[in-house]
Amino acid sequence: MRVTVSLLLAAMLLAADSPAGNLISNSGFEVGLDGYGFRRAAQPGDDGKAPYAAPVLDAGVKYHGTRSLRIDNPNCDAARISCAEVSLDAGQSHSFSFWAKASSDRAKIVVDIRGREDGLAHDGAYKSFPLSTAWQRYSVSFVPAKGHVHY
Repeated sequence: MRVTVSLLLAAMLLAADSPAGNLISNSGFEVGLDGYGFRRAAQPGDDGKAPYAAPVLDAGVKYHGTRSLRIDNPNCDAARISCAEVSLDAGQSHSFSFWAKASSDRAKIVVDIRGREDGLAHDGAYKSFPLSTAWQRYSVSFVPAKGHVHY
């Protein structure tokens, strides 16, 4: 089964009770993939059948702006996208929101926000969302623990 996820990471990571604005630069992919990393669980050639499907900037399928990020996933393997680190206020609620849709109602996306302090990783938030074939806004909120500000 081929599954395609289109993601508009018009993703905002912001303080819930503040007009701080979007803390993630290039969140709408308007300047390409600058500032993002992408990794798949299955690497090309792992089994001789898994072609590498790099993320695609798609001007034809978008929620707003000029494009979205499309992740074709013909092998249904895990894919991870990451952005540059942001600093958050410990003890204050922050929300991560994005728009996404899939080519199938059976697709899902997992948001896993992790931080790093003094070389040690820590969890921020984790939530799984079932996707639909229509654009929808998804959001997860969390409060960074004391001493945990880099995500």
